[in-house]
Order: sequence, then C-alpha cells, then structure tokens
Amino acid sequence: TYTVKRYFKEEKSYHKEVEDQEKRIERLTAEGADPSVLNKEREVLEESLRIIPDVQSRLKAAYEELRNLVVSYHSYYK
Repeated sequence: TYTVKRYFKEEKSYHKEVEDQEKRIERLTAEGADPSVLNKEREVLEESLRIIPDVQSRLKAAYEELRNLVVSYHSYYK
C-alpha cells in the first residue's frame, strides 16, 4: 500500500512540476529572457516529462502487485 501511495504522490508531483515549469517558461519568454536561460528551463521541463512514464510504469507495477496480493489473500481465506 505504501509503495502505491508513494508512486501516486510522485507522479502527481511531477505533473505539478511540469505545469509550473511550463508557466515559468511562458513568463520568461514574455519577459524576453536570455535564450540560454530558456534553453536550461526547457531542459528541466523535458527531464520531468521523461520521468513521468517511468513513474507511471512503476505505479502500475506496484498496483498490480498489491492487487495480486489482495486477491491471493482473499482466495486463501475464502
């Protein structure tokens, strides 16, 4: 249960980070920020976007493991 909760929170935090980073890039662009600063911010955004599928995969695996455990437990005590 703990692992599923942890991965769920982690995924949620990365989505929030992506949203915040997109807003930051928009703001910096509107302010005419230096291109090197914008490139660095885009790299941060891309890294977060790359991590999300991995976290989703780990969340799904942890959920399936928990689900199988509950099913086994239920079958054992039936």
